[in-house]
Amino acid sequence: GYYTPQTIKYIEGDTPQEKLFIKPLEWYNGNKISMNLNKKVKTINTKEKLVELEDGIKENYDKLLIATGGRSVKLPIS
Repeated sequence: GYYTPQTIKYIEGDTPQEKLFIKPLEWYNGNKISMNLNKKVKTINTKEKLVELEDGIKENYDKLLIATGGRSVKLPIS
């Protein structure tokens, strides 16, 4: 999980990546949760539960969360 309010601060460059997550990154690794941050997906095979990344790496999954990211927009408020 991650903190939604911190996500905006991270996108704006005001918060380091490790402050986004509810648990320390080591917790995710210890619980067999793989996070491929800042990676582009080439294909998702839902029948085989397999994701192929743009760099050729293939990852099997039990459950898949797709977080597409975003960009903040500063509105011209006077």
